[in-house]
Amino acid sequence: MLLSLGCARQFQPLAVETRSFSQSNEVDGIVVAYDTFDIFAVSHNRRYAKKSRKKNIRLVPVRITNTGDEPVTIQPADITVFSNNTAIRSAPAINYLRKFRQVTLPYLLYAIGDFSTGSSTGTRYNYLFPVFTAWGVSNVVIAAKSNQAFKEMLQRYTTLPNTLAPGRTIYYMLGIPAENDLHSLYIRYVRE
Repeated sequence: MLLSLGCARQFQPLAVETRSFSQSNEVDGIVVAYDTFDIFAVSHNRRYAKKSRKKNIRLVPVRITNTGDEPVTIQPADITVFSNNTAIRSAPAINYLRKFRQVTLPYLLYAIGDFSTGSSTGTRYNYLFPVFTAWGVSNVVIAAKSNQAFKEMLQRYTTLPNTLAPGRTIYYMLGIPAENDLHSLYIRYVRE
């Protein structure tokens, strides 16, 4: 049963700024660029990619640039996602933080391990107890640090509302339902 828990995985943060965005559009001097790559596959985060499939959520990075002459305030509702010409539900990626978290406390079950074995002459202690305890505690630490790194990444890319000065660029991350066809995905700025 203990081995079914697996091991905690270290989260590899993704620097969205270094990615090239393959699709873009401009409305009223606001350029919205995005890409439909799987951020967890690109950053080699298998545990998070598995949760993304299981929870049916895809995180999409977006680059927003003000090419106009006036400052513009961008609200989360100003970024609209379309799939097959139909607006779909989207939310800031930070809203999905709890769905991607690695659980930490079950890793302490490793500490139980194989503590003692019974025999006809009495109880004999197994010397693997410290190994299982160290394994469990290290998994708790790795999972907790990974959750913190993931949270920091989401907070860094969820900075709306934000006033964009002319020529300024911000990066944003959206969460969308994964059942939508990514090839027909279209993200644009819609001024209310």
